[in-house]
Amino acid sequence: MGTMTTVTATLVQPMSELLERAGCALRGHNRADCAKCKGKRTVSYRDDVFCCHHAGCGFKGNRVALARDLGLLRRLSPFEYQAQRQAREEAERLAHRIVEKRKARRSDLEARHRQLLSIRLGALQRLERSREDGGAWDALALVYRELPQLEQELERLESI
Repeated sequence: MGTMTTVTATLVQPMSELLERAGCALRGHNRADCAKCKGKRTVSYRDDVFCCHHAGCGFKGNRVALARDLGLLRRLSPFEYQAQRQAREEAERLAHRIVEKRKARRSDLEARHRQLLSIRLGALQRLERSREDGGAWDALALVYRELPQLEQELERLESI
């Protein structure tokens, strides 16, 4: 296997700063004068991409390419590349474990939710037959004590 090097993806400069470094003059929200064709307000940009809309100019690209062209990125050593790759793989493994734990917790909560709803239905049916059924009242107390917290946790899991 040959020696691998890659460009680091660590960029902290916003697109506006990179365009200014490239010689563009910023003109309002997400617009700039073109450093290549000198067109006024012909460059539009977002966080990661830019493009001059002047006919035939061709000044366009993304943040990484522009930073590389400006000499703001450096090559990683094989050791740095390997360390970065291992860190990314470990982060992906951890993210996968978190997602799986979240799914398992959600499944457990949904099963308990169904169980509580079933207990409530049974208790209500028993109370229709006899308002004096202490076990049914105890079951309803359990349901109404647990159900709000369970539903809150399910809602939090849905918002993640």
